[in-house]
Amino acid sequence: MTIASCLTDAPHPGEFLKEEIDARGWSQRDLAYILGIPEQAVTMIVSGKRGISPEMAKALGQALDVSSDYFANLQQSYEMANARGTPMQLGGQGTMSSPEC
Repeated sequence: MTIASCLTDAPHPGEFLKEEIDARGWSQRDLAYILGIPEQAVTMIVSGKRGISPEMAKALGQALDVSSDYFANLQQSYEMANARGTPMQLGGQGTMSSPEC
């Protein structure tokens, strides 16, 4: 078991995106213009209402000059942390929950 497997409160990747936008002195409108998407799409990610798709991870990587894997991994970590908190149903045979951390 790794430490990462016990993390259950990974922040939404939109929080990291907001920090990156702020660090560059950009607005959400600026990033939307660079990406060629509506400002609302950026707002939805930053506010945590929408995740980062693989296509968006690629676009963000190019726009921010970072690896697209950075944003893809943030999204995956967020999804895994949320999935760990929910027991899985196994065909009516009971539930499977996360190991003790």
